[in-house]
Amino acid sequence: MNGSSLYACQCRGQALSRWVEHMDMGALSRRTIGERERIVRAISRDLAVPDCAMSPDLLRAWLRTVRNPSSRSTYYHALRAWSHYLVREGYRDDDPTIRVARPKVPRAQPRPVLTMDVRRLLASGQHPQTIAQATLCACAGLRVSEAAKVSGEDFRRVTDLFEVVGKGGGRDYLPLNDDLRRLIDQWPSSGSWFPSPGDPSRHVSPNSVSAGISRAFRRIGVAATAHQLRHWFGTTLLQEGVPVRVVQELMRHRSLATTAIYTGVGQEERQGAMNLLPSVTVLTSSRLYEGRV
Repeated sequence: MNGSSLYACQCRGQALSRWVEHMDMGALSRRTIGERERIVRAISRDLAVPDCAMSPDLLRAWLRTVRNPSSRSTYYHALRAWSHYLVREGYRDDDPTIRVARPKVPRAQPRPVLTMDVRRLLASGQHPQTIAQATLCACAGLRVSEAAKVSGEDFRRVTDLFEVVGKGGGRDYLPLNDDLRRLIDQWPSSGSWFPSPGDPSRHVSPNSVSAGISRAFRRIGVAATAHQLRHWFGTTLLQEGVPVRVVQELMRHRSLATTAIYTGVGQEERQGAMNLLPSVTVLTSSRLYEGRV
């Protein structure tokens, strides 16, 4: 029996479901868990080999077919997490991704929507739920998955705080601003703000929020997405002089490197920062370096 057949026999279709349980116990977001499971199943199907028996050569060949660098990196990291689990749990003796080069990803750039377009969208009089969701993404920096599950109970009107359940179930408390106070005055103080049309006991899906906001932008002639409202939130805070560590906390990022992806620094801000440096040179002669190489 060769190595691949041995791995396949050891797995017997159980390893993937156990990996899903393992990730759930690790408090990964449902979106991350679902995406990783989908990637492993899809690659196994495309390669026509059991999910436990992928070889380095097959993985390299498959990843080369993915043209988008960001997608290739996403697939690679999902496969790496899967392979680590297989080795750790004894399903495999080797990690095939060790022999697969880590894909290089171009440096991500902030993509904030223009402030005038945020204002146009929120004043466009479109569906109230869509406008409320866009307000939450822009004025609180919410992800679409966070906006989808907002309820009246999330707002602490006495303490002026907004409870946000983020990635992995982590809870944070954001201060309210005037835009958010006006919003909560218009919406119920209890219950889900955005119940699913098909099942009112559940909230709408993140994809529904994303698609609705994208459509709303298109109606005012702007090609933008819901996530670009989060980019606008971080970038605008930075441009208004908020320290980057505070922006990181408000965006609920673990790493400043992640915050940097969302916070664009324009040439005007760069020039202003350079102008803040005190002068330390003294020009004694215009011919000071004459004759030097």
